[in-house]
Amino acid sequence: PRLLTTLDKIDHDYTLKQEFILKVSADSLKINGDNLSFHGENQRGEVFSCYYTFQSETEKKQIVNKDLQQNYATIFGTFTKGRGQRNLAGFNQQKYLRSHGYCGVLNSKKINWHAKKTFTWDQVRAFFIRQLKRKLPQKTSAYLGALFFGYKDQDFKQTQGTLSPSGILHFFSISGMHVHIFLGAWLGLLQCLRLTLKESLLPVLIFAVFILLLTGGSVGIWRATLLFILNLLIKFLPIVLSPMDKFGIVLLLCLFKEPLLIFQTGGQLSFMMSLLLVITVNEQGKLKDFKTSSWLTLLALPLICFYFYEWPLLGGFLTVTLLPVFKFFLLPVGLVIIVSTFVISFDFLIHLFEKFIFLFESLLANTVHFTLPIGWVPPLYVFLLTFLGIYLYQKKFSKIKLAILLLFLPFLINRVTFPLMVAFVDVGQGDAIVFKAPFNREVILVDTGGKVLFPQEKWQQKIQNSNAQNTLVPFLKACGIKKIDSVIITHGDSDHMGDLDVVL
Repeated sequence: PRLLTTLDKIDHDYTLKQEFILKVSADSLKINGDNLSFHGENQRGEVFSCYYTFQSETEKKQIVNKDLQQNYATIFGTFTKGRGQRNLAGFNQQKYLRSHGYCGVLNSKKINWHAKKTFTWDQVRAFFIRQLKRKLPQKTSAYLGALFFGYKDQDFKQTQGTLSPSGILHFFSISGMHVHIFLGAWLGLLQCLRLTLKESLLPVLIFAVFILLLTGGSVGIWRATLLFILNLLIKFLPIVLSPMDKFGIVLLLCLFKEPLLIFQTGGQLSFMMSLLLVITVNEQGKLKDFKTSSWLTLLALPLICFYFYEWPLLGGFLTVTLLPVFKFFLLPVGLVIIVSTFVISFDFLIHLFEKFIFLFESLLANTVHFTLPIGWVPPLYVFLLTFLGIYLYQKKFSKIKLAILLLFLPFLINRVTFPLMVAFVDVGQGDAIVFKAPFNREVILVDTGGKVLFPQEKWQQKIQNSNAQNTLVPFLKACGIKKIDSVIITHGDSDHMGDLDVVL
């Protein structure tokens, strides 16, 4: 019934141009140059993804300093169901919106804000996010917003491109690791205060709710929080649950809370990694943490290829190696910095943190050379290869042979799926044509596409990907292409060669 109710809200349609009265989530407001994005909910409980272009710098400043209790808005705009997928590996906005419970997109022409004296937790989360942006340097603010509040705007997405090839991007997203560190530290503090485990239960539950509210309550947060509480509760109950029992219970509870989670990238990755962790937890030996982490990424390889098209060779190693850095430096120092913004600014500590971030990124930037270009794997093969990998792993199949098999099969399937090919990649205005021989023996690219840019004032300038980063580069990665043999540029207009350096 919950799924049917959710789908009813998602599938409702509206006329092209209309007026909407929405309750706006204060913590969803994101400003990028002269663009504003947020999501809001109408009286029927339908959620809309909204976009607006500022008409002046004064209007932008008004939104930046807007009263957080101005959480209702009358919006005049155009309704759509979003854009479809235009290329292989291209972003499918329609699918994304539907899987995340959005009814559609509102491209707003005019917004009137209304103040209502209501208290919501998203206002508290928005207050902390605003505090970070006002008091801290841009890079530090972006990192701490992601680490502690699960907030990612364009400032953080610049970092995301650097960290993704390293395989440790999950460290910078609020995830199960963060929840277990936070709740584990809180439980340890309560026990240091001489509270028994039973007496600690209520404070832990309260703190868990607090974490869920302040971090935005993503799928990974719900999964990790429910698992932590379940592990705590069964210590007082006369029952024994296996790790797989706990996994199933948490999955059912999360599905009740969010029926669409199995259609979301975050939901699939979160529960797949959780399932694989249950399977690989019995690794033995001195390097068992490295083995477990490596097998996690190997067994998840088909799903990783489906979404990211390449496998980070150092992902397992870096996850284990850098965990102490996050646990004992980034998280505690970050917490001190956040608290200091309300008391007294520790300029030296903030400067140290900012320098460390730049050094950290510069070191990880080289990990792009340690990614294996496997390419996109069709959904049916993702399921079959994942099932095969889990089955052979549990049957104690030769680990070396299994690792080779898990790497070779997705690689082979991708090359067979895309043999001799000529592809006209939709890059918007302009051209990009890919000629590819079987098994990528030769790849020729004709033009790269690019954006025609016009002069803008400083307040209008946005942080954004190049056109190729959204269209051509994902297409090439999905085909398993990491080397282009020849590039032919037909002429020098920016919409034909503007993204050449990005592609190179």
